[in-house]
Amino acid sequence: MTKEEMHNSIAMTLCDKNSNLSCKECFQKGARDICKGYKHCRVSEKTEEQLEYILSSIDEDIFLRACAGSGKTEVVGMKAAYEIKKWSKFEAGGIAILTFTNDATEVIKDRISQFNIRSTTYPHLVGTLSSFIHQYIAQPYISKYTNYKGKNDDMSFSIIQNRTKTFGNHWLNSYKCEIPFITKDDKRLDLHAHQISYDKKNKQFNFVIGDITFTLKDYYKSQQMQKHIKENREKYANPSYYKFDYVNKKFKECKTHFWKDGFANFEDINLLALNVLEKNTKITKLLSRKFPLIIVDECQDLSWIEIQILKKINEHGTTLHFIGDLNQSVYEFKRVDPDDTLEFVSSFTQMILRDNFRSCQKIVDFSRKLISTVDSITAHAEDKCEDNTLLYLEYNGNFDVIEKYIKIMSELKIDQERSCIIAKQNKMKDELLCIHNKNDIDLMISALQLWDKGNAYQRLKALEYAGQQISKWLGGSKNKVSYYCPKDVNSVFMWRIFLKNVLNDCCYNSKLLDFNQNYGNWHKTARSTLPNIIKQRYSELKIFDSKMERDFDSTFSGRWYNAQNSKDIIEDVLTNINNFKIQVTTVHGSKGCTYDSTMVVSSKSKKSEAGHWESHWLNGVGEEKRVGYVASTRAKYLLVWAVPTLTENERRLIESFGLKNAKEIIGN
Repeated sequence: MTKEEMHNSIAMTLCDKNSNLSCKECFQKGARDICKGYKHCRVSEKTEEQLEYILSSIDEDIFLRACAGSGKTEVVGMKAAYEIKKWSKFEAGGIAILTFTNDATEVIKDRISQFNIRSTTYPHLVGTLSSFIHQYIAQPYISKYTNYKGKNDDMSFSIIQNRTKTFGNHWLNSYKCEIPFITKDDKRLDLHAHQISYDKKNKQFNFVIGDITFTLKDYYKSQQMQKHIKENREKYANPSYYKFDYVNKKFKECKTHFWKDGFANFEDINLLALNVLEKNTKITKLLSRKFPLIIVDECQDLSWIEIQILKKINEHGTTLHFIGDLNQSVYEFKRVDPDDTLEFVSSFTQMILRDNFRSCQKIVDFSRKLISTVDSITAHAEDKCEDNTLLYLEYNGNFDVIEKYIKIMSELKIDQERSCIIAKQNKMKDELLCIHNKNDIDLMISALQLWDKGNAYQRLKALEYAGQQISKWLGGSKNKVSYYCPKDVNSVFMWRIFLKNVLNDCCYNSKLLDFNQNYGNWHKTARSTLPNIIKQRYSELKIFDSKMERDFDSTFSGRWYNAQNSKDIIEDVLTNINNFKIQVTTVHGSKGCTYDSTMVVSSKSKKSEAGHWESHWLNGVGEEKRVGYVASTRAKYLLVWAVPTLTENERRLIESFGLKNAKEIIGN
């Protein structure tokens, strides 16, 4: 099929183009709404590789390898709309288009609605993979395989984040594991069921302490655990004390108890969903008939167990289309290994997108060099900054680096509002934004300061801090993602509205906004005013709270809210706040985004998690290098690496990759 024939075939289905008109003639006549505001017909502007995928078979498993900036989301949306318009042979089922974030879901929905003018996509589904697993596998069926009896006829599981602290969540002590965690300095820490997960791929238990994940096997062999075992075997004259099989059994019992009461962490949900599909082929067949085609966008973010879930459905008849760039896999913390995806798609039909519509050629070539790819990528963005496209600048302090970046953009006539600063972790992001919860335990003070004068991101932090504090008074929280919504409140949305209203009411009280005093006096005011605000706003939240009647008089009595360091003057979290117009985000937050310029900020420490320019982005392995690649593929015209002060050897290394010293543009 020629390119023009592909254009016509797609356009006649997608937008009901008159068969007697070419796509160019149709566009010139302005006959179709989907092209309004565009310079070209949206079908005819597609590359041959994009068109080939849109016309690809839905009866054939396909892996579409899409380079950064390849217009992948547009192609997924057009493919989905094209197949939806043609859909007839599977009347009882539909297409599932799955991605990994709500934002990505909304973008794909918008693309489909542009191409497919219908009020509903039923029987088709556009959503996240996690919501698909929850809605169609986990919540309807896992209770049958965990002996959970439900609560008031509700059989759904409550999801508890594995990093949820037991402080303020005392109910978690009911799920304490008999096996403790022994630290290197021989301290004993309690382990709880929500911290534990089972890795089916490696057939072992893992658990989380703080931000560190341990395997049970490695922990059991550790010096501190072996010392503990040896001492207790001698103490109790019991050579069988804490044999590995016993320890493993206790982990399993702890986890099973948790499930039996209707609780699970995110890892558990996927494990239990896979168990459902393995044990009940009838459910798997029904799911396959309901969704005979599943398109997975950003397939590089699939974990091993998610692949196994899709594999089970695939084995019972569902066709799979995987779209993504394995070089952009940066979710190792959720056990994502792109090699698992690569192995699974090895039998799929392979297709590729090799045109980058986001970046200029210098940025494309630099990014390719980072990951040593042999693929030839053609860039389509203008080479606007010419020899100044790739820069590095050295920094001492966070505000210093931002000022230098602003100077660079001014010299090169780059729009600040279309630019972005990218950091590896939220901690550095907050430092760049000058968000420091110096008050630590005084979360409400930090929340009010950020809510009253902060920008949009700082207000989200205010909701987080307020949620963390208020949830302690209402019986405990689930997780940070849900703004510490208490486990008895069944609507995270209404919990956020409640927090917003509480913060607004607090900001109407001038005494609560008076931070020119010591902590003791502020807390005295808060103890007399906060209870009434919370009780009044709780009346709107009450119907979403399973407790319904709360004893606030008991909650707000005694020493319920006292200051530490009561004589110290309150610190302002907004001191030196950065009010520049540049967006600041993380590597994960930048995925899928395009900016005129980006400054990628390296951590100062080589021991950071994949955040150092030399140890990780240039000389690292696996995800360390991919982090540098993802961060460096967001910019159109200008890419700046901000690095700590360099030695001469380091300077030669960074310049060997094509980065130029920004001093040549802005001086010292």
